[in-house]
Amino acid sequence: MHSNQEKKIISQLIQEISLFLMHHEYKSYHIEFNQDDFQEIFTITVDHIEDELLDFMKTKIKQEREQEIEAYYWELLGDIDSSSELKIMGLFIDDMEVMQTKSSVTIKLYRNRV
Repeated sequence: MHSNQEKKIISQLIQEISLFLMHHEYKSYHIEFNQDDFQEIFTITVDHIEDELLDFMKTKIKQEREQEIEAYYWELLGDIDSSSELKIMGLFIDDMEVMQTKSSVTIKLYRNRV
């Protein structure tokens, strides 16, 4: 079971992803959230994504997760305008996987449960 703070972090991460996509003019996308005893998985599916934007996302999200200061940073998600930058998203994500087909791009963000 998630604590209230953990639930807020999860919802803020989903909001951050949505704001980022809307800022970049995506009008159709799908975000799915799943969890098990070991990790949380955010799955984002879009029809297409420019290579430059995908590289930008990888750069921002694939930074080192900092669990020690996570409690402090989660509050910043709602306080800064990072809809186009994903400034602190990577501090909460452990791994990122991208799968492309002819008709869609699926991005999976993995967050280990502590």
